[in-house]
Amino acid sequence: MSFCGRQSHFVRRLKTDSVCGQCPPGWKWFQNGCYYFSEATQNWLVARSWCLNKGAQLVIVNTKEEQNRITSRVYWLGMTDQNVEQEWYWVDGSPVKLSFWSTGEPNDYRGEDCGTIAIDGRWNDISCHMTDYWICEKLCPSEFRMTV
Repeated sequence: MSFCGRQSHFVRRLKTDSVCGQCPPGWKWFQNGCYYFSEATQNWLVARSWCLNKGAQLVIVNTKEEQNRITSRVYWLGMTDQNVEQEWYWVDGSPVKLSFWSTGEPNDYRGEDCGTIAIDGRWNDISCHMTDYWICEKLCPSEFRMTV
């Protein structure tokens, strides 16, 4: 259980759209945040914009547990190498360090610059113009997180 969930007086200090109290309808709680698993498909840029409009971002995989939690179908991940080929960055600007690439990936076949997670949990780079499902994440602000 997170620090946010146990300490309601701190939750009241947060903005009303904070994820520390509870997740919005249709979102699921995991570790320190809320996750939205889309039921529609869009290209990477539209999926990213959808998340941003909800005060979230495309999912950034920080742990093996998070990786295991989001493996159920092909989803966009919040990573790209659009700026510099073969230099993968998350949408928050941090470099991709922990990775679960499929064998031979990323390969940039015909300009593949956006990352996906497959049903088997392995990552693949594909064209950002293709359509896939996506996952958004809203994290509890770090000053209200507590790891047990």
